[in-house]
Amino acid sequence: TGVTPKYYRFPGGSNNTYLKKNPAVKLQILQYLDSIGIEYFDWNVVTGDGGNVNASQEIENSATVLNRHHPVLLAHDTKAATAEALPYILANYASWGYSFARITDATAPIHQGSAWDY
Repeated sequence: TGVTPKYYRFPGGSNNTYLKKNPAVKLQILQYLDSIGIEYFDWNVVTGDGGNVNASQEIENSATVLNRHHPVLLAHDTKAATAEALPYILANYASWGYSFARITDATAPIHQGSAWDY
């Protein structure tokens, strides 16, 4: 694409099962990412679309945003229910006073297990 990546998302998050069992590997990965100037991001709100949920459940699940100051929503683009739910989720967030932006160098990273309520 001609664009050098600056941000990374761990499959399953930075506290995924493998990394929990292998903290030395996680540390090596984090050190490597830092050495090449890549920041990683997790999420602090989920639609639940990694499981078998319908659009209504995704809309309900995403309402946990009300407990977050700087929400980062995890949703997957291959799920039909997510495509159905997303317009409602975005409308809800807007009605609650949230705005939408892409991640930039100024975005405070969200890491699982720390700063979870950002």
